[in-house]
Amino acid sequence: MWSNYLRITVRALVRQRSYTAITILGLSIGMAAFILIMMYVQHERSFDSYHDNLENMYRLCVNFIGSDGERTAGFCSIAPPVAPLFEEQFPEVEKIARVLEGNQTLFSFNDSHVCLERTFMAEPDIIPIFSLSFLSGESSTALQEPFTIIMNESNARLLFGEENPVGKQVVIDNEYTCRVDGVFEDMPANSHVHWDFLISFATLRQIVDQDYYQRVYEGNNFSNNMTVTYLCLEDGTDLSTVQARIPDFIDRNAGWSSENPSSFYQPFLQPVSDIHLHSRQDNEIEPNSDIRYIRLFTLIAVFILLLACVNFINLSTARSSLRAREVGLRKVIGAQRSSLVLRFLMESVIITGVSLLIAIGIVYMILPAFNQFAGREISISAIPLQTAIPFLAVIGFLVAFVAGVYPAFYISAFRPSIILRGELTKGSKGNWMRQALVVFQFVIGVALIISVGIVYKQFQFIHTTNLGFDNENVVILHDVNDELSEHWNEFKNRLEASSAILHITGSKRIPTGRLSDWNGYRLLAEDAPEFDHFRLPNHRVGYDFCATYGIDVLAGRDFSEEVASDADEAFLLNESAVRAFGWELPEEAIGQPISYGGNKGLIIGVIHDFHFESLHHPILPMIFYHVNPNQYNHISIRIAPGNPSAALATIQQVWSELQPDYPLQYDFLDDRINMQYRADTQLMELFSYFSILAIVIACLGLIGLSSYTVEQRTKEIGIRKVLGASVFSILVLFSKQLVRLVLIGGIIAMPVAGYAMREWLEGFEYHTTLSPEPFALALAPALIVALVSILSQVIRSANMNPTDALRRE
Repeated sequence: MWSNYLRITVRALVRQRSYTAITILGLSIGMAAFILIMMYVQHERSFDSYHDNLENMYRLCVNFIGSDGERTAGFCSIAPPVAPLFEEQFPEVEKIARVLEGNQTLFSFNDSHVCLERTFMAEPDIIPIFSLSFLSGESSTALQEPFTIIMNESNARLLFGEENPVGKQVVIDNEYTCRVDGVFEDMPANSHVHWDFLISFATLRQIVDQDYYQRVYEGNNFSNNMTVTYLCLEDGTDLSTVQARIPDFIDRNAGWSSENPSSFYQPFLQPVSDIHLHSRQDNEIEPNSDIRYIRLFTLIAVFILLLACVNFINLSTARSSLRAREVGLRKVIGAQRSSLVLRFLMESVIITGVSLLIAIGIVYMILPAFNQFAGREISISAIPLQTAIPFLAVIGFLVAFVAGVYPAFYISAFRPSIILRGELTKGSKGNWMRQALVVFQFVIGVALIISVGIVYKQFQFIHTTNLGFDNENVVILHDVNDELSEHWNEFKNRLEASSAILHITGSKRIPTGRLSDWNGYRLLAEDAPEFDHFRLPNHRVGYDFCATYGIDVLAGRDFSEEVASDADEAFLLNESAVRAFGWELPEEAIGQPISYGGNKGLIIGVIHDFHFESLHHPILPMIFYHVNPNQYNHISIRIAPGNPSAALATIQQVWSELQPDYPLQYDFLDDRINMQYRADTQLMELFSYFSILAIVIACLGLIGLSSYTVEQRTKEIGIRKVLGASVFSILVLFSKQLVRLVLIGGIIAMPVAGYAMREWLEGFEYHTTLSPEPFALALAPALIVALVSILSQVIRSANMNPTDALRRE
């Protein structure tokens, strides 16, 4: 029996080549998209799962709470003195390690050089906490002594080739020499952070000013939240119990004069397993993803698979008239309905099986391109067979069942008496089901079109918003060492002598950075306005910073080399800081005495607000003060527009003459600004592509419905032609139903898409509005697709000779 069913099914599929091809194409695309999206989702959910002690791993983070009880900032880093005090007063802590992120650093060995954007200093316990697997060296003694370093396998090969680097000396920034204590395996792609080089934390005490070290890294100064702190708790520790004791810990140890500092300074333990998808901290070491995006992609994957199944159903029912005679004859000769159901379900299983094999091939071919686009390292080979085979089998079974069960029961239910009378429809019940499926397709399609339109509008808003400064034609240099600082005036003067260079300045950080720390402050005048304590981050800059960035000075003046006191006794505020202090006009702040971070001076100017951080964050009150060249981390150079190559050549020449042993590393400010939205852009482009794919699959379903509609009414079309109806009038008649379904789907989709996109836009501090245009325009392509899908079918039947149309039935 089964072999007979199989032979009949294969013959039927081969005979109906166009139907089989369209059905398999729709299912293959749908299942390929579903598998690819679910592989991406699984990869995102697997972050940090490789750790041996994941269930006990935490990161010590901190939230700042305003006077209104709302969170004003949240950092993944915390003040350096917190970690040793925490270890001392919480016996549940098994291991704890601080990590300090540095600037771009040059590592040299003989003639080999590796320049990294970020380097880290870490305490020894970071090795067991992160389960770093050593390839050479002793993990138990690594990072114990000053001027020691460990590195990952990839960078060890870049510097040392095939040599064993343990015990060899590496020069850092042409200044410090460190001994290599070990080489560890490259960290997996699904890690929220990747250590390339780790310098011993003990080195820090040897290279920074001792007074600064004691003030910032020791005692109870909780003001500078700069170290990322990881820890492991003992097995069986109740996290809620530890968390409940943290406020008392802060109140006892924070070196602030205010009462109950835990009311505004609130550390908490964040599970490492939550970092990649659930962290909302502001200064992550590497970009994270968002669980909301993962849920969105999962929903899209399910919708795409459902759309593919709906296509199967529509195309199967569209062929019902062709199958009716077969059903009638089989029932007349004694076939049971159950055997017919099995027959049609077998057809569904065969189509689904072939589609699944094609889908796997599609995934295999496009996965490298997908990885490159998404910035991920997803591998089919990394998925265990014991996981992959059941997963694919379940997908195949569900698709075969969902897509095949309705057509099987629908077609097998035809009664021979009805078939013999030529009545091949099932009445209102069958029509209602098909129409509901098409409305479902349009709801998804229109909602996705609306969402893509709003996403595009938001990114247009981002790229056209006035940031408060001129971000065009600004080159950023990152490698500022002591050698360049000593020759700063010569470097600056030689560059400014070129017509290709307009302005040059230095600073501790630059726009696109994070304002993650601030110092204590107070106004010193007796008549100073009263204000609530607020977050006041600082920005330490060189002369000509405002001129280089094109930032307007609204009141007072900028820092000047002509005024000696500006070097250490002058401050600038932005507009937000002026308002936060309680002054109504910028001019009221000029000349006011202020203390910030222990430094006293006068406010000499107020500058225009500008977006230092991305548009995800509000413009914060900021204070600016002068910093000397030996403290610059970045150099900003405004070049003349129109000929960047000439400016870069000049910079390269001067740089090479002053720093011949140090490679020039630069980028453009506008590129850095775009990088702030790279994760959003990638995720939203993925969303757009998968949405378009879902719409394409939905179009196949429309072809199925139009084919069914026209096929069922071929005789009617012939009669109308005989009575003189034009092709256009027939097209209008047959389009009414489909247009009505489009409108119903659009009406349902609009509030759904509006709610979802409003939630997404709220993730940006500054965003576009939900205007009517994307909603109105979304219906147009849906209507066009519907009309085009039925147009070819109607025109073909309308142009048929009426006698042929009548003879067909």
